[in-house]
Amino acid sequence: MELVITILKDYRLVEEVLLRFIDIDVTGSTVVESQGMGQILGDVPILAGLRGLFPGSGQNSFVILTVVENERVKSCLDAIEDTCGD
Repeated sequence: MELVITILKDYRLVEEVLLRFIDIDVTGSTVVESQGMGQILGDVPILAGLRGLFPGSGQNSFVILTVVENERVKSCLDAIEDTCGD
């Protein structure tokens, strides 16, 4: 078994990736909404000026955790790349 981790900023892409996973018979993923480093450090007053160093730091991220058999990893990565780009 392998763990495929996908981190996306756009929730619409999350839905598209999950639908592609269903197309390839991968039906067990967990989606976690998260904050990136820029969001956390940007809230610290002394480091607030650093927020500009982290592009997209104002948006939440979505982490897709997918455990699949070894032989399905390539299909998962292809589905992600087809949906989101390389």
